[in-house]
Amino acid sequence: MIYEDLDRLDIDKLNKDLLDGVEDYIDVSKSNNTRKAYDKDWKDFVKFCKYTKAKYLPADYPTVSKYLVYCAKIQKLKVSTIERRLASIIFKHRESLHSIDRKHKLIKNVIEGIKRNFGTKPNSSQALSIEDIKKLLIKLMKMKIF
Repeated sequence: MIYEDLDRLDIDKLNKDLLDGVEDYIDVSKSNNTRKAYDKDWKDFVKFCKYTKAKYLPADYPTVSKYLVYCAKIQKLKVSTIERRLASIIFKHRESLHSIDRKHKLIKNVIEGIKRNFGTKPNSSQALSIEDIKKLLIKLMKMKIF
């Protein structure tokens, strides 16, 4: 698709070519496995919306937030899975020329709360004793690092 002289362009053909290009890039923007996961996630979101009598496209922030809570409390999904579910909702909305902002205060606060309540706890280590530190320093000095 090379257009050299803009004055002689068929604007309808140009628009069709550009739209075809948009569709081509959208098609390859996600791997097959990601697409499969997003499709599964989207179907679950639609099912939730139908059950709760909420609009799913475009969905509003309270609906998305309630779905995230449903994923955490009822379905007991891992935080990473809940975050992927949110990503799939955002992707589907963008694909349909709607927008959901992941940084919207309602979404952001719900995700942070889920992480705090259901996230994995960091592994804690026992602090080194003074004796252990001395032993390490002696070993390092013997290695002539200092």
